[in-house]
Amino acid sequence: MGIELMRKKVILSLVILVFTISLFAISTYAYFTDLFGGSFTGEMGFVDVDVVAYFDDGVNPIYYAQEVVTGTFNELTSTNITFTNSTSTIASPSMDTSGFTVGDTVRVSGSTNNNGRYTISSIPNSTSIVVEEALTDEAAGATTTVEGILTKSGVYYIDIVSDGNTYYFGDFRMYLNVYSNVDTYIRVKIYEQLTLTYTDYQGQVTELSILFDGYMPFDYDFDPDPLDTNNAFWDDNRLDDNYIYYKSTAQRIDSSNPTQIPLISTFDEELFSTYNAGYSLQIAFSVEAVQSDGGPENVWELATPPWGGSW
Repeated sequence: MGIELMRKKVILSLVILVFTISLFAISTYAYFTDLFGGSFTGEMGFVDVDVVAYFDDGVNPIYYAQEVVTGTFNELTSTNITFTNSTSTIASPSMDTSGFTVGDTVRVSGSTNNNGRYTISSIPNSTSIVVEEALTDEAAGATTTVEGILTKSGVYYIDIVSDGNTYYFGDFRMYLNVYSNVDTYIRVKIYEQLTLTYTDYQGQVTELSILFDGYMPFDYDFDPDPLDTNNAFWDDNRLDDNYIYYKSTAQRIDSSNPTQIPLISTFDEELFSTYNAGYSLQIAFSVEAVQSDGGPENVWELATPPWGGSW
């Protein structure tokens, strides 16, 4: 009986020990979770916004903004380059595809119907490349150049010299596609850099960054009445934090259709004067989107909107 009683006491002690350790572990976890954790109440969903930048002169088809080119490689200029729409193939018996890789951007110039930039999706052989974009059927004949290009990612070129140029300042347009499925606040930071490009007597091209005060005179869709907080326009807060804020919330129309919000949709000729030859503008955009329920306060750390009132 003594041994049986001792066995029961040992088992009971082990049970009490396990329970005590478990209780300690749970209490410790709860303490540190509360100590280091934070709470945020928001809607279930996602925010997703992207920028569409293009040029529209009102006459010709629109041209999407192009990233600034910093260099070229694997250039081919020939009269035997062909373009095939059904296979999205650019081919030439003179082409050497060893200098290309999938994902490279190539630029076509001099062709009859296929000038532009294309992204390589595959390289089936040593004399042809397949691109992601659509092509127009075109036989050999025109003196055409196909070359790989290196670009400044997210930095776009704008012509500020010649009215009538494809990428002229006055034709620049920009809007945002909102794919969010919850109400979303949006702000945009715009980076502008004037540049001067010249070629010296040895043929070397040099690009200089030019300092300038203020901002380029784009005709932004700013609120015509800053005191009216209900208008769905943009608020210019660049002097304080370098951002332009959309004053209303937005979300997609449905799963197949984003809501489009214009930021630059017109041009005021009185606000802009062209520059001398050699100058150009390089521009980039940073778009931030947060859900309306607590997003501005917790992510942007803004208790109230820059234009006043409340979120």
